[in-house]
Amino acid sequence: MNQRIVAGLLIFLLLMSTTAAIVELSVGTVAADSSGDYTYTMINGGTGVEITGYTGPAGVVTIPGTLNNSPVTSIGENAFYHWATITSIIIPNTVTNIADSAFSICTGLKSVSIPNSVTKMGDDVFYYCSSLTSVTYPDSVTSIGNYTFYHCTSLTSVTLGNAVTSIGTGAFYGCNALTSINIPKSVTIIGNGAFFDCHSLVSISIPGAVTIGDGLFQSCTALTTVTIGDSLTSIGTYMFYNTALTSFVIPASVTSIGDNAFYDCVQLTSMVVPDKVTFIGNGSFSYCVNMTSITLGKAVNSIGNYEFSHCYALTSITFTGKVAPVYVGSEWFYYTPENITGYAYSDSNFNTTAGAAFNELPMVAIAGSAGGSGSSGSSNDNTMSLIGIIAVVAIVLLVLLFLFMKKKKKKVQPNFPPAVQPIAAVPVANQVPPAIPEAPVRPQGPQLCPSCGYPAGTATFCMKCGNKLR
Repeated sequence: MNQRIVAGLLIFLLLMSTTAAIVELSVGTVAADSSGDYTYTMINGGTGVEITGYTGPAGVVTIPGTLNNSPVTSIGENAFYHWATITSIIIPNTVTNIADSAFSICTGLKSVSIPNSVTKMGDDVFYYCSSLTSVTYPDSVTSIGNYTFYHCTSLTSVTLGNAVTSIGTGAFYGCNALTSINIPKSVTIIGNGAFFDCHSLVSISIPGAVTIGDGLFQSCTALTTVTIGDSLTSIGTYMFYNTALTSFVIPASVTSIGDNAFYDCVQLTSMVVPDKVTFIGNGSFSYCVNMTSITLGKAVNSIGNYEFSHCYALTSITFTGKVAPVYVGSEWFYYTPENITGYAYSDSNFNTTAGAAFNELPMVAIAGSAGGSGSSGSSNDNTMSLIGIIAVVAIVLLVLLFLFMKKKKKKVQPNFPPAVQPIAAVPVANQVPPAIPEAPVRPQGPQLCPSCGYPAGTATFCMKCGNKLR
């Protein structure tokens, strides 16, 4: 009897769960409709249409503004995925959203028109559209998604709207034909490897207050000029790895340089690390084979392993700080010239005596003050110090003169003795009259210099003409 009851309960529960799953599936799934060359679903409570697929002819595709008497507001995920024969797409101004991978691997797509109505675009939108040559983003779009133009190898021109605030990871990865791009001031975030492997990119300017990911320009082998605004705080790992930079001004706001940041920048000949940088990662300047000199800012506290390894032309490393770095990694100047020399100011805590070395780097003292800007800065410091000493001496002399003149004008009061207390009555015969105080001694006038007549006081030399008095 008990077994029948248990079996019945199990069958009942199975039926209930199956029914619930069927109800949930029927409620959550919206069946796709079709109209002409498109499949679509109704969205936003039936007030809009999202295109989910295309079955039409090749060539130019003009997406309709309405389907089923409702506006087309979204192009869904993978809607035109892998349509290799489409050459051009015109999007209506009713569309506000373009979902992930909407046009991925449309290898024949050469142009696309994005209207001002679009406000959101997902990731991988034009992923591997290898024939796409140009794209213009309207001011209504605020972000470029991850891998949006991944391996768009024919892309030569991209215009970003002034509302774009972020560029995603790998956004332009492998865009080998792209030679330049204008980054608007509105951009605040650029993801990892956004321009990775853009072999034709020659120059780029990033003007705004921006946070930059790792490997941003890695393997951009033609990149010679990069300008970045003064708000950047970190040079990311592999940021300029294997680029053609001939020079680069690290923004003064930067505090750290990541591992291998300038690795294999064979065109760099010199570098100045600004004063706020405290950390330089492993191998940041390795294989900069033509670099001859580098100047490290006064705050550098940590230098990584193999920092300048295989810098075959490097002969000068200058430390501008008062305090030597606390940490220096192993083999930090491995495979550099035998005559490589470190330089530090004489008032720093570096040992710069003859034959001294800092972590095996031979050291030499340089003129000037630690933290300064070289000999011209030292000269200015000395001049300012001399002016300060003269000013202090002048103030002291003026104070002494003021006190002396005040003393000269002050009237000398006689030094009267304390009032005499009344004497108790005693016999006249025994009465002794009180002692009469002596007259006060009149002070003598100040001694005058026999040469110029200037009051000399107790000084040894005349303060006016310098004549010896005593």
